[in-house]
Amino acid sequence: MTVPATANMIPADPSPAAIAPNGDRIPGEFLGFWQRVDGRRVRRARDACRRLLRFDPIPDDAHVRAFAHGYYDADPVAEAFVDEVYVSRGANEGRRMLDQAIAHGVDSVTDAPPSMRRLFDEFERPPEWLDPELVERGAALFRRYGPAVFSFAGVETLLGYTESSIVKPLAFTGTYAGDTALNRFMETARFWIDVSEPGGLEPGGAGRATAMRVRIMHVFLRRRLLAHPDWDLEAWGVPISQSDALITLMSSSLTPGLAMHLMGYRTSIREIEAMMHYWRYIGHLLGVQPRWYPETVKEGLQLSTVFLLKCARTAGADGVELVESYPRAFTPKAGTQWRKRLRDEINYRAQVGYTRYFLPGRFYRRYDMPNPWPWALHPLLQAPAIFLVDTLRRHSPTVERLQDRYARWRRETWWRNEMGEMQSHFQPAEDRDVDMPAADHGERIGAGKKARAGDGGDGLLAGVDEIGVLVARRRRRTHAEQAVLAVQEDLAVAWQMVRDRCRQSDAEVDVRPFGNIAGDARCHLIAAESFHSALPLFITLLPAAGSMRRLRSPPRRAE
Repeated sequence: MTVPATANMIPADPSPAAIAPNGDRIPGEFLGFWQRVDGRRVRRARDACRRLLRFDPIPDDAHVRAFAHGYYDADPVAEAFVDEVYVSRGANEGRRMLDQAIAHGVDSVTDAPPSMRRLFDEFERPPEWLDPELVERGAALFRRYGPAVFSFAGVETLLGYTESSIVKPLAFTGTYAGDTALNRFMETARFWIDVSEPGGLEPGGAGRATAMRVRIMHVFLRRRLLAHPDWDLEAWGVPISQSDALITLMSSSLTPGLAMHLMGYRTSIREIEAMMHYWRYIGHLLGVQPRWYPETVKEGLQLSTVFLLKCARTAGADGVELVESYPRAFTPKAGTQWRKRLRDEINYRAQVGYTRYFLPGRFYRRYDMPNPWPWALHPLLQAPAIFLVDTLRRHSPTVERLQDRYARWRRETWWRNEMGEMQSHFQPAEDRDVDMPAADHGERIGAGKKARAGDGGDGLLAGVDEIGVLVARRRRRTHAEQAVLAVQEDLAVAWQMVRDRCRQSDAEVDVRPFGNIAGDARCHLIAAESFHSALPLFITLLPAAGSMRRLRSPPRRAE
């Protein structure tokens, strides 16, 4: 492959207009792919894959370039809506219109401008490629894994913390490090549960409403990060880019579908492809519409290979802090009742075991991580029972229904047990002091006071202010409001904004100029849980090796 000389073709102006799709731009850190793909070790590995698996792990150059260019692709439809409504009309009016359209449809907004109608038309109209049956099958598979898939997803996230485009948004905002790591992880897990529950993506579902709020918030976050003096547009592309988002979708579908074989699940290739389709639809609702979305396991593996070969590993100390914060985030807190303490001690060791089980040994030893033994054997010991039940499921609809019911119960029980008293003591963002140094002074945004898990760290939400920016600010509440908030039953998802379907009162986040983005949904900022990570090939290829010879790509539908 020829190395493109396009990394320097980047405008200096980091304004929204400068992040429109442009096929000539490739981030500087991506250029290492073309150097590594021609290396001797990679050539030998490709030859072995062609002989043994009968497929080339490197896609053609057009797909590689489509992925590379996607690092400069943002969300022009949502950008236009924010400019026409939030910037032009003001935060309160923008918030009112967005809330009304989410709750009652865009037709209920009498003065909806063209950009808003275009946004909601795209959101509400099913894309041509959508197959509802595949979406439901993919959601059912994701549910089947129970809370184990959450542990795996948290672990594979660590593999992306070597990349600056992934780490720097989190580092600049102080999220996913220190004591906030558990809080962020549990917020993300809540989102995963909501979008995979039956009906979660249908109109009125908890996951669907979340997606629109997050999509709009990404616009503000992207602009804020672009304005940060340390953001390297030439090397990394735009923040929360389409390509980083695409990797997140793959790490939520392809990699768990393959890696969970290591725990005994008998997931077929077609089931994994259904889960890829399911996550593609979630991405569509979030505004993730990349130039190339892999439809088959083979294409997904090719994309993962490109990501691994392009990795520049420049995140430095920020990445180290994020990696080392993850397992220690589950450390039991002092002062809890003995039953909760015992449960927390077991869960902490189980999480450390999952971390070591799914991470390469060299990667684990590279960091200051807890001793994983003997708990690293814990996932493996579950495999025989899981294998037996999953085998019975293939032959009995009754077992399949019972397995789904049990997995859903386990997810909710795990989440409640992990959150404990934090569910009823969640403090929304507007009731906390937030340290917000100005970005143009070269300081981290939102990296002031770190909150303990459950205290609701400020996160990316607190990292945005001024025009096109969010800022969480302290506001006094009446005693009645405080009493209501004191008994909220869930942690808000997506950086302290929300009201969920579990009897929660409206928790409002007062922001400037975005206004009140809380309301009838859990909002999970998908950028926080990543836009990052692909699994090493030794994990992705081993479970697929037995099936790859039989693998045939389904006929493509015209799009």
